[in-house]
Amino acid sequence: MGMVPLKPTAFYTIGSRAYAVAVIDFNMYAKPSIVTVNVGAGTVSVLLEAVMELFNL
Repeated sequence: MGMVPLKPTAFYTIGSRAYAVAVIDFNMYAKPSIVTVNVGAGTVSVLLEAVMELFNL
C-alpha cells in the first residue's frame, strides 16, 4: 500500500470557538466537505471540498 502525500499546511478562517466538526458530501459530487459549528460566533462554517484539497486526493 502506498503512502498518501500531504500538501503543505493550509489555514482556513472559521467562526470563533469551533465546537464540533463533521465531514460530509454536501453537493453529492463524491468530494467531502468540512463543516464546523462555531459556538462563539453562533454560526456554521462550510469548507466545500476541503478534504480533497488538504489530503491531495
